[in-house]
Amino acid sequence: MYGDEDGAMVFDNVKLKSGKRDHEIYEGTYYIPNDKLRLLEVPMNSSLRFQMVLYYHWYFDFLYGSLLCTSGIYKLMIANLKDDPLSIVSLLMTIMFLVTESFRLKFGYSGNINESYPDLIAF
Repeated sequence: MYGDEDGAMVFDNVKLKSGKRDHEIYEGTYYIPNDKLRLLEVPMNSSLRFQMVLYYHWYFDFLYGSLLCTSGIYKLMIANLKDDPLSIVSLLMTIMFLVTESFRLKFGYSGNINESYPDLIAF
């Protein structure tokens, strides 16, 4: 998007080499080039409900991760590590879960918007 002297925004119609252009709202996603035949023959497959579930699941994971990480750190502060080595393993597994979950949600989010089957399979 480029602004002109009046302050109005004008959208750039420059396409990428593959014929796709960046989405105006969602980062890391793109518009699929559409022509009249594609619009008539191919139904839209992206789901608004699925997108909403992914959106709220992201906030749930943030809350869940913050609670589990703070309680894991508290366990490490008060636990005797010779008697309970599972507190370290528990914290490391929580961190690993949060990292993999963020990638999983990213694949689902972009796969649903772009209607990309490989991204949804990775999700």
